[in-house]
Amino acid sequence: MTKKALLAELTGHNATFKTESEAGRAIDAVFAGTAALLKRGEDVRITGFGSFAAKMRDGRIGRNPMTGAPINIPAKRVVGFKSKIAL
Repeated sequence: MTKKALLAELTGHNATFKTESEAGRAIDAVFAGTAALLKRGEDVRITGFGSFAAKMRDGRIGRNPMTGAPINIPAKRVVGFKSKIAL
């Protein structure tokens, strides 16, 4: 689902928001808040939806796909997500 499709859903038949700009501001606020918390190293749990967690990925040796030469891939923080929605 794209952001545009989500905006249409939130402003469509169920009328959670009256305008797309209102819904867009709410979506942007949720994602900005989630990103800020993850950057600080905190987990974000949304009951009934899932949880986001910042994790450290270890550094490793990779290969340059064009030359096959080994390259160092440094450790970095990545975001993990676990869904709580049963489909």
